[in-house]
Amino acid sequence: INRKSLKSLQDYVETLSLSEDKKQFFLQLPWLCGDQSVLEEARKVAFHKDLIKILDQLQLVCEQLYQLGYQEKITIDLGKIHKLKYYTGLIFEAFVEGVGISVLSGGRYDKLGKRFGHDIAAIGFAIRLDALSAILTAPQEQNIIRIEYPPQDLVPALQLAKRYREKAIVQLYLNQTLDEIRVKEGGTKTC
Repeated sequence: INRKSLKSLQDYVETLSLSEDKKQFFLQLPWLCGDQSVLEEARKVAFHKDLIKILDQLQLVCEQLYQLGYQEKITIDLGKIHKLKYYTGLIFEAFVEGVGISVLSGGRYDKLGKRFGHDIAAIGFAIRLDALSAILTAPQEQNIIRIEYPPQDLVPALQLAKRYREKAIVQLYLNQTLDEIRVKEGGTKTC
């Protein structure tokens, strides 16, 4: 599925004792790549309520990213399967102009902490600095803006952060006790 090797996928799926609707689902996964309309196509072949729930969650993430103005920068690939087995949900990659490979990758790994004695939800990513080195510029000093926001104001906080990022380093903090967004300026940092 991940390599989008359609013939080998078809041959493999035929060896499994699955109903036709389940076979069709797996055979469609490599094709389900593109804009938000991919989620509607996936709903047509989803055979279980848990799959519908996942699609609903992805729909929400897409809507939030679109509200932030990233429609042109987002591609959904339901056939993307990470090689690392500890991921439990959404996985992602980021690309930048001038670099031929992904410069960032990560995802949800809610059960990984349990292996180390801390059963907590988690999301993380890794940045490939070697891939970015060709397009990085020299460090400069910038102001720091701290934005604290309540859970219900995630999208407005991200929109505000986007505006400040042109002139400052922005630090976002979720604050469960707030009822409105707070912005604090303070200090400088070389980056």
